Amino acid sequence: VGDLKALRSIPVKFLICRLMKDEAKLVMLDASYKEIASRRGVLAEPPAIIKLQRLVYRMLAKILQAPIINSEKDVALVHNEVCEALGFQSLCHSIESQ
Repeated sequence: VGDLKALRSIPVKFLICRLMKDEAKLVMLDASYKEIASRRGVLAEPPAIIKLQRLVYRMLAKILQAPIINSEKDVALVHNEVCEALGFQSLCHSIESQ
């Protein structure tokens, strides 16, 4: 991505929104580089790449009005936040009962 300002342009926003299905629901799961590297191990990209990816994903989340959820917490908590953000309250807490 040579120019991140292009992501904020009206034509790009229009194209992104047109590519999304009307019923699509999105969330962005985010984590620090330290957490990402600990999960991916030797497969983790360099910090500069992760920083750029996180920046681009945050910009896209803002354009698409997608909530950003910190995934560094306990899996059950993240699961519940995702379910709530997507409007699936009936699935919330289901991971705790397993």
